[in-house]
Amino acid sequence: CCQHCTQILVARLLLFLSHIRRFRAKLSERQQLKLLVQLLEPTLEPQLLCLVLQSLALVALDSSTHEAFIDVQIDDALIQMLLPADDWYYTNHSTKFGNFVKYHAARILVYVGMGDRVGSRVNLFTMHEGMEMSNMDKKAAYPNEDEYICETCSTPRSMHTFSKSALSVEGFLKKLLEEV
Repeated sequence: CCQHCTQILVARLLLFLSHIRRFRAKLSERQQLKLLVQLLEPTLEPQLLCLVLQSLALVALDSSTHEAFIDVQIDDALIQMLLPADDWYYTNHSTKFGNFVKYHAARILVYVGMGDRVGSRVNLFTMHEGMEMSNMDKKAAYPNEDEYICETCSTPRSMHTFSKSALSVEGFLKKLLEEV
């Protein structure tokens, strides 16, 4: 358990630091990307996999990194995660991880210009049941594992803090499509 907890903690730290521009710039160097892509095994512990995928998705938002992603053959690793075998991601406590792993893998492929490889396997604009929680649910102290997974593995469509608002790429496109 100690090794697993340490891996999760390090992956959470990686995700937190990936929000810093200079850290993302270092992470986007070919050698660093190659190491992260080598970690992406479909049989990896699903929570760890979700955290690493979220970090890579943040790096992939920068179009200057797309060539490096293609060079390290990110598509080979991610397409395997889009295959129908969700049971790889089942744990003793939940079956929710499969949706999130596929969602984050598809996001990265779309961000780097390989959306055609996703096909109809994953729809980035349709939130899977249980991926969004109401504000009432968020106030609870995660009474079960599924709620915790939904809160920590999902990408918020929008965030509002004080007078500032932000939208995810998917949230912005969904809002734009709804208005058209």
